[in-house]
Amino acid sequence: MKKLKRNLIKAALLCLSIALGILLSQLSYGQSQPIPMVQAMVKNQPFPYPCGVAMDTTLYVKVRARLLAADSLRSASERAIRALQAEIVATRKVIDDQFRLNQYDEAKAKTLLAQLNSLQGQLIQAQTTLREASLARDAIVKELPRKVRNQLQQATPDQIAAATVTYIHVLQNRKWKWAGWAAGSGVFLGFIAHLF
Repeated sequence: MKKLKRNLIKAALLCLSIALGILLSQLSYGQSQPIPMVQAMVKNQPFPYPCGVAMDTTLYVKVRARLLAADSLRSASERAIRALQAEIVATRKVIDDQFRLNQYDEAKAKTLLAQLNSLQGQLIQAQTTLREASLARDAIVKELPRKVRNQLQQATPDQIAAATVTYIHVLQNRKWKWAGWAAGSGVFLGFIAHLF
């Protein structure tokens, strides 16, 4: 009878440790749904490789979309800033030429000053958009752990994407580490229970 109880306790401990390992592996960060390790090759995949493997994970998709949006917003803002600065310089030159050549026309000067004020307002909006793009990039980097974040202070979008893929692999390996530790502890507890 004692042996039967001991065997039942061993079996219960083993089942409990395996169930705990499976539960912990399913509840670990980024693993709320089953994730295929690697999908088939994708042709013309622009991110992060010209052509390579596509990782189908929630974190990768979220980071990829936000990085691409932030990068396109940043590049559009920089183009707008350059164009507006060139227009402001040209408008100021026209105003200065009026005074320098003694061809001052009050109506034309008011029109040019209004245009200059409008361009400066648009320039401020473009600079605000550029700041928002850099804040969006910073928000993306904040989603990664501190160890990875510290390495990506001045990183390009490709480096951030590569770090994200590496982090996803770490999360996938962590899932199986929890299960391994739980199964190992169950075997150890079963061995200890067998001795007594």
